[in-house]
Amino acid sequence: MSGRRLAGALVAIAILTFVLPPLAARQVNARRVDRAQAEAGRVADLVAGAADERAAASREALVLAGPGSTSLKYAEATRWPQPRATTTFSLRPDPWGNPYLVVVPMEQGATVAVVSAGPNGVVETKFGATAGAGDDLVVTRLIR
Repeated sequence: MSGRRLAGALVAIAILTFVLPPLAARQVNARRVDRAQAEAGRVADLVAGAADERAAASREALVLAGPGSTSLKYAEATRWPQPRATTTFSLRPDPWGNPYLVVVPMEQGATVAVVSAGPNGVVETKFGATAGAGDDLVVTRLIR
């Protein structure tokens, strides 16, 4: 085998070993983020629509957690109340196996929020925030 062929083979092996796996992993994670945002949006739409018809018995927001790993962690000072487990929305766990958190406000004009802890499984978004912190995904819908 000539030196050029050997060098070409080594370059091809290096590309297959060091370049393609990270590119593939990045694409898989991007698809997971897209899926989580789409699922959270559907749940937020459902909750916001149902909230229009509900009479408020309490002024405190209700926090529900869909199915998924029970090892969901919270970053310091996020102040999340203990969520109630639910299967009401027929949620699947998020793409990383964690439950979605669904914040159901009890007054009209408030915002429904659906939160995914993201790839690290730690909720870094403060309770009541409408934008995600860290790698969290947050989808909101206004209750009309």
